[in-house]
Amino acid sequence: MKVNLGDIILIPLSNGWKAVVKIVFIPVGDFKKVISFIVLDFSQDEQITLERLRDKPALPLVAYVDVRYQIFTAKDYIRNKEWPILFNIPLTEDETQYQIYQVAGDLYHNETQIGKISPGEYRNYTALRCAGFGSVDQLLVLTVESMLEKNQLQIKKI
Repeated sequence: MKVNLGDIILIPLSNGWKAVVKIVFIPVGDFKKVISFIVLDFSQDEQITLERLRDKPALPLVAYVDVRYQIFTAKDYIRNKEWPILFNIPLTEDETQYQIYQVAGDLYHNETQIGKISPGEYRNYTALRCAGFGSVDQLLVLTVESMLEKNQLQIKKI
């Protein structure tokens, strides 16, 4: 299954919630088995509409080393349809910022090295660290729990 920039993916989580994410980076070179996504919303149902997500900014993730808004992981769960593609919303200009990342002090835009940064600057850029599927679930579950504690998410009564 082909994955495209702007694809909206539904990730079922171990706590029963679903993360609604948007693909913001798809390398084709050395890192071609990886994708990067941002989280737009969490849901308890599957009533995800284009209108609900249009112009929605990325949600901040709970504090995690070098992860603020985006997660890098493998494409496997999308390819085997465990993480279904719902529809596509083209990237906004602001969302293209997620295509800038660092690897051991080398700063990249897409897959082109654009500079070097000092260790003191590492925290200013997302590190390309590929998270396994268990880590993706754990980070997203922790984010849901944190948002529920802060009343930023509502549990829907059925």
